[in-house]
Amino acid sequence: MTSKEKIIKDFEDNKSKLEDFCKKIHALIDELLRNSSTYPHQITSRIKQKEKLDEKIDRKKDKYQKLFDITDLVGIRIITYLESEVDDIAKIIESEFLIDNINSIDKRILEIDRFGYRSLHYVIEFDSSRCELSEYKRYKSLKAEIQIRSILQHAWAEIEHDIGYKGEIEIPDFAKRRFNRIAALLETADSEFIHLKDSLEEYQSSLPQKLTNTPKEVKLDKASLTEFINSDKLIDKLNDEISNLTGIKCNNEIGNLNQVLLRMKFFNISSIDDLKSKLITYQDKIPVFVNKFIDMSVISEQEGYSKDWSIFYLGYILSAQNNDSNEIIAFLKNVFPNHSNYSELSNRILSANL
Repeated sequence: MTSKEKIIKDFEDNKSKLEDFCKKIHALIDELLRNSSTYPHQITSRIKQKEKLDEKIDRKKDKYQKLFDITDLVGIRIITYLESEVDDIAKIIESEFLIDNINSIDKRILEIDRFGYRSLHYVIEFDSSRCELSEYKRYKSLKAEIQIRSILQHAWAEIEHDIGYKGEIEIPDFAKRRFNRIAALLETADSEFIHLKDSLEEYQSSLPQKLTNTPKEVKLDKASLTEFINSDKLIDKLNDEISNLTGIKCNNEIGNLNQVLLRMKFFNISSIDDLKSKLITYQDKIPVFVNKFIDMSVISEQEGYSKDWSIFYLGYILSAQNNDSNEIIAFLKNVFPNHSNYSELSNRILSANL
């Protein structure tokens, strides 16, 4: 029996064990990342197909003498949203597994000119402390390859593979310029998404100070509205009054802010200062309106109501300022374009507004 035949036979004999090993690693990595601050777009896993194993042995000639000389029999692919998250996940992998540094490759360095191939490849195994546990003991010394790359890097690699050209040497001269241009666009996009995320995080961290010092300058958006709802004492006061009247407690969660923002936009309320002014004007009316309007039968005491209710129902109150059903229906068609009965809802708003 040749060494290749022996490897293939050992692979068949160990296939069930490799499949179990693959599931264990996948589940562990999923759990580790769910408990971290960086959960990826996707985690996939597989064991090598027999045909692919056959091809690899032939391609590498005499490199492999036995089955477990091959370190990618089990493969895990982690697709991050951003390139910057690759290193965050790498730190977790390094801290939880033994790394085979000889067979691990950082292709972000080696393949600097090939966007789709710039992924981080680790060959790992369970460490000794984990192998002492009964559920991991049978996988001692088994190795797996983990690939970590961004979603745009993955997309380019998949498209390039589908087109059928895996490297610059295979690409016809007339197509090289276009290949390079597309890769550069995706790499730029990857970088810009990182800058965008950093900018948004910086904006969010600046909001508490801006809301205190310059509320007129803070435009109404999801981030500013969230910060306002979570920090403003008037919101807390209104929620306490709604609870006292309805007998239902606030659940301290925030509901559908897209719906809230849509309502405020309809009335040209564009800044936090504008919103605060309206809430002050109608602060006595909001809890009373909510108590009259809501259907107690569909809201359980355990479920409670969300912290944004005072702003959500402010939209109804503003639509009924003139007690004109046509104005209310115009508002409702804007915020509920597919509602089944505008007249009925308009009448409920008018009744609660009295």
